[in-house]
Amino acid sequence: FTSEHFHSLPVDWESASRRCVAQYRALLADHMSEPAWRSMVKRLQNVSPEFCELWDMHHVAATENVVKQFLHPDLGLLRFKATSMWLNQRLANRMIIYTPADEATDTAHRLLAGVRPHPLYDASSFPAA
Repeated sequence: FTSEHFHSLPVDWESASRRCVAQYRALLADHMSEPAWRSMVKRLQNVSPEFCELWDMHHVAATENVVKQFLHPDLGLLRFKATSMWLNQRLANRMIIYTPADEATDTAHRLLAGVRPHPLYDASSFPAA
């Protein structure tokens, strides 16, 4: 929500951003007493009208395994299966594993080691809590 460049990477930014906010809202229910979780909402509300609009919809969604599509500036369309795994559900520790969803992505992702990284955002544009 803080990087225009990042908006261009997911092929389906609109649905991905809606899903992201709805999942964060669902997870936040278990962390209301933790300042860092509430602070993240405030920080995003301060810098992103788009986040505010989605947050104000009050949508809630469970975490789900999906295929995420990204348009990489050098490698083109990349499709990854995003598998969410609980490391310790009581502590809400999760790991998300991205694996290629097709042969073209499998081939392209092996080339990533040779691709120069592109910064996603200027850290100075994201104010502190």
